[in-house]
Amino acid sequence: MELTACLFEQVIRTLRADVGGREQRRFPRVGLRAKATIYPDRIGLTYLEPREVWVKDLSLQGIGLTSSASLPVGIVFEIRLAVRSGSLMRIRYTVIRTRSLGTVFSIGAELLELIDAVELPPLPGGGRAKPLATLAALTRAVGR
Repeated sequence: MELTACLFEQVIRTLRADVGGREQRRFPRVGLRAKATIYPDRIGLTYLEPREVWVKDLSLQGIGLTSSASLPVGIVFEIRLAVRSGSLMRIRYTVIRTRSLGTVFSIGAELLELIDAVELPPLPGGGRAKPLATLAALTRAVGR
């Protein structure tokens, strides 16, 4: 299964509805098994290639990944998800931990920002929709 914008929104909607549930974490997470491509920022002058990872869990404030290669703590990466309208949702995270699990790495990352980089179509009655700038805005939008 591929991580899509629709799946991402469904998980966030579920998490928002479950706030205050039984989990002891500040932000509960949902387990997934979905492929995604991450686009790491460069380290100094070295550019890192995009890589396919497995998304193992998702929360309102972070993401858990499994990867065949390590990512250094502090590096920023982006996940790009196509939206039904044809626009592109970009979600930026920073790595907060990397742990070796033998032949793979478990990577935990914290949400930095959510960007809708493509201009949205006009609203009925005129005006333009504003891009979603934060995950809080996304949760409000899908929570209605």
